[in-house]
Amino acid sequence: MDVPKSHRRYLVYIALYFAGWMAVAFEYIAENSDYHFERRRLWVAAIFSVPVWLPVLIPNRLALLSSITRWLCALCLLFYLRMWGPLVAYTFGSVLAGKASLAVVGFVSSTAGAVGCIVAMALLVRPEIVSFLQRTRNKSVEPTADPLRGQ
Repeated sequence: MDVPKSHRRYLVYIALYFAGWMAVAFEYIAENSDYHFERRRLWVAAIFSVPVWLPVLIPNRLALLSSITRWLCALCLLFYLRMWGPLVAYTFGSVLAGKASLAVVGFVSSTAGAVGCIVAMALLVRPEIVSFLQRTRNKSVEPTADPLRGQ
């Protein structure tokens, strides 16, 4: 089944969020401002968001490749969800305990990442699930012979 253009648009938005989040995180980790660092940060951000933007690039006419790519990218997003899930729990606990004033920013950012993963996974696998449900719904059940009537 084809991926609607609106789903492709949302996947691009999520990819931009992931790329931006990774670029900012990488900047704080490396804390370097030379030209090579800027290029490296861009490539790391682009690679980090591959599971979201790669299915957008594959045309709908390549149905098998598109389907396989969507499922593999959804599996990759489970890894990112595994990364953001504990971060959401930790920052939520910090916010409730009042330990850190910056925990609210971390909680909002990590929650947005986790929700972005869930939404992206849903958008990636939705066409496959809808087509599966349509196939099972459209299968006509042929009447079988009744053994009591001798047919």
